[in-house]
Amino acid sequence: MTDKCRICRRPAVANLDKAAGKLPFCELHRDFMVKVLEESALLESEKRLIGFGFNLEAPDAEGYAPLRCDKSTVTEPHSWTGVAGDVCHFCLVSYSLVAEYQRDILLEDIDLDREDLRYDAAVERKTEALKHGVKVALINKEEALSYFDKWVSSHD
Repeated sequence: MTDKCRICRRPAVANLDKAAGKLPFCELHRDFMVKVLEESALLESEKRLIGFGFNLEAPDAEGYAPLRCDKSTVTEPHSWTGVAGDVCHFCLVSYSLVAEYQRDILLEDIDLDREDLRYDAAVERKTEALKHGVKVALINKEEALSYFDKWVSSHD
């Protein structure tokens, strides 16, 4: 059985979970998540949604140590064993779930009757949202065009 992308359920080409191998992504969303990680690494902790591990004690000979996520709290600590600076698995999973949810909302059908006077304005709003979804790599261009065509062609 082929793994499915965590965000869009297409066949996965990569896995971003080094330890357990449970974060499969298609090519589009692998690139999306890698970009998110690269951009996150440049930001201060309070300005990003994804955390990275810091040592709780001195690392062993291979560089491994107990880590805590710099975004976790005292009441909900994210901790694991790894190398300082490793991405927090808990944050990465949470971010991918939010991306999946945003993608699902983006691709929802327009909840108006096609004869409703507000339908055209809704198509325009959804079209702008699709453009943004393509720009940030949440969806691909073909998906955006397919949904746009569906909304427009069924309105004629």
